[in-house]
Amino acid sequence: REVRLDDLQLSGLREPSSKEDKGRQFSCPNCGSPVAVALAGTKSITCTNCNSLIDLSQGLGAQLRHALQDEPVEPLIPLGSSGQLQGAQWQVVGFQHRMGTEPGDDTQFGWSEYLLYNARRGFSFLVDSEEGWSQVKPTTGAPVMVGSGQSAAYMGTAYQLKSAYSAETGYVAGEFYWPVQRGQKTSNRDFANGRNLLSLEQSPGELIWSSGSMIDGELIARAFGLDDKVDQFKRKSVPEARPVTAIGCLTIIVLGLIILALLVMLGRCSACDPNVEDCRSTSSAGRSAGGSYGGYSGGGGHK
Repeated sequence: REVRLDDLQLSGLREPSSKEDKGRQFSCPNCGSPVAVALAGTKSITCTNCNSLIDLSQGLGAQLRHALQDEPVEPLIPLGSSGQLQGAQWQVVGFQHRMGTEPGDDTQFGWSEYLLYNARRGFSFLVDSEEGWSQVKPTTGAPVMVGSGQSAAYMGTAYQLKSAYSAETGYVAGEFYWPVQRGQKTSNRDFANGRNLLSLEQSPGELIWSSGSMIDGELIARAFGLDDKVDQFKRKSVPEARPVTAIGCLTIIVLGLIILALLVMLGRCSACDPNVEDCRSTSSAGRSAGGSYGGYSGGGGHK
């Protein structure tokens, strides 16, 4: 199972060096502007001057491949911003804007993904979609899909399929720990259990599961010091899942007896047999407190 570094309570470790490591730097292969790499494991980065997406998977000494991005997308949370979420300080190091298409539907929908980094917790994703904000991260261990992919189980929790669609990366900014390609396509499945989320993303080369939960947009805005833009973070709310209570056998029997009694009363009110009873009677059996008589109400509660 997954544990956090702090939970191990390690002792006797060497203190971290006070010397600041200088970031790697190189010239952009497209415009020649200086590009600085802050994270040691970065495989893709963008030039802040021309927005070119640069592949670093072969190292800085190799011939750098790049892809031009002519239509930049402005992230709502600026790159480099830091915010306190789920008990940790996260920094926004990467940003992706992606488009999705559901099978048999030509209409596209878009969403944004922010790559967050914490030195002790690693990487996490902050996802901004029309349905709301969520924070997710790759799972430890693989969830199991059941029912022809209509549901999935992970860590003892069952999730129901919410949507299945194809996704394509349209714009990239910042640094990433994997080689990001513009136009990269994946097949996605999103599962949900209330505000808890489980996602499957599959490409020709790998399969990735992620899990997380919904987060209120206003909380995110304040976490990153964007109180003046709170309204821009508001999204459609997702209701909590409410368990369905099954009807017990006793309840069904009681309801049946009540219905049967009502039917008997209706029969007595609608048909009076003079050979059996006095049809001129004004007893409470034929009259309600509301003034009804003979099965017809003038505003009472008996019919």
